[in-house]
Amino acid sequence: MIAAGVAAPILLRRVALPRLHLVFTAAVLLSVGSAERSTRFHPPTLVGESNWSHFWMPATIFKGVGGDLIMSIDLAGDGKPCPPPGHPQNCSALYRSSNGGASWAIVYGNIPGMALPIPQPTSRPDAAETRVYNFASTATGHPGSFSIFSSVWQDSAAAGIQRVDAESIDVSMTGFPPMAGTKSGPAASGNVVLLAGVSPPTNIGTFYGLLRNSSHSCHPYEGASAPPWPGCDSAFFAASTDYGRSWAYRSHIDWIPPMSTKAEGLTESSITQLRNGMLLSVFRLQCNLPLYKAFSTDHARSWSTPERTNTWAVYPQLRTLPNGAVVLASGRPGLGFWTNYAGDGVEWEFHNLCAVHNQLLEPSSGVQNRSAYLYQPTEVSVQNCSSPGTWPPQTKAYLGMVLLDETEPSCRGGSCDLLIAYDRLANGNSGPPGPWGQVDAVFSMRVTVTA
Repeated sequence: MIAAGVAAPILLRRVALPRLHLVFTAAVLLSVGSAERSTRFHPPTLVGESNWSHFWMPATIFKGVGGDLIMSIDLAGDGKPCPPPGHPQNCSALYRSSNGGASWAIVYGNIPGMALPIPQPTSRPDAAETRVYNFASTATGHPGSFSIFSSVWQDSAAAGIQRVDAESIDVSMTGFPPMAGTKSGPAASGNVVLLAGVSPPTNIGTFYGLLRNSSHSCHPYEGASAPPWPGCDSAFFAASTDYGRSWAYRSHIDWIPPMSTKAEGLTESSITQLRNGMLLSVFRLQCNLPLYKAFSTDHARSWSTPERTNTWAVYPQLRTLPNGAVVLASGRPGLGFWTNYAGDGVEWEFHNLCAVHNQLLEPSSGVQNRSAYLYQPTEVSVQNCSSPGTWPPQTKAYLGMVLLDETEPSCRGGSCDLLIAYDRLANGNSGPPGPWGQVDAVFSMRVTVTA
């Protein structure tokens, strides 16, 4: 099937699997942990693939009230324009699942990806609305009012989820310190969290950028062709009381000496509210470096001193489950999924997703030749951020994550289901084909966490 707006010969497969695929036996589950605390992985599902353009970074997933899932998959090079006649920045194909990720169908092509979905208020109890903001092309210089591409999705239990509008709107960002004009900023990253028990309803978002008067020196790239790097990025936190149409600065976290100078600074970050009410944020320094974390007890107005974690490395996805456990997905090298059963952000149990993928991939996952979609032994052997990875990389490690049953009483009592999405690449940043196969592919995988 050809994605809308993408010229042949791109191959974007629609994968339709039966509802029965959601029913698993013990033989095809991989469980790690004790009977009281465990992380169970279900067989992956092929979402789609491409033999011509990139098909990677499925970082944006959101769910409607009726259970429909929408996933964005990037088709362009990293930070480069998509194939004509696409949108000028970060185009993507959109896929829908109406059965919890058991099967997917393409619904749109060439629309902005790497976006922030924010639920909007509605007067109908059986319906909801989500506005998806694309901050990828924010202007440089001092933050102010940016023209942001957004799309509006309406959904109901009866009709499912449908896109009803797409427009450019002005999003104001106020109170930020002066930013350097040589780099984009503040750029959105990660996710937003709706604070519990706060009136008016308040979302906290994570951003990053370079302060105009930054006194720290970071040099993430080496060699004669390395671009100049004027300083260390900082992680910013802002609040919105109008569901993403405006953001007011609350705080930022700067680079500190224990962090490596061979880094971009504090960039891609994620945020979640723990069951004790504290906020936890984790942020990237650079690939092959550990993620750092910080805590806030005052709704992102101030933060603890950043601490190194045993997790790594790019575009972390962080969520608190209704049972109190906290989960984190990231990677590079490899793909990692970490579980913090205590829900305090302290101890993290590591799971190698490349190894899990290879072990659980089966014919019913939607692949025609299983061996063509496996990860190499190097990726399967990754245990920490110093482990070697394949070259070219077999994954970009920009994962997506969405909770599937956050309102279910059973989840609050013990076991919660979520869905993660990840890519398996043929030729790293260069796009398919390559040494690892003919196609780039994206998979989704259901995970059950008991705490």
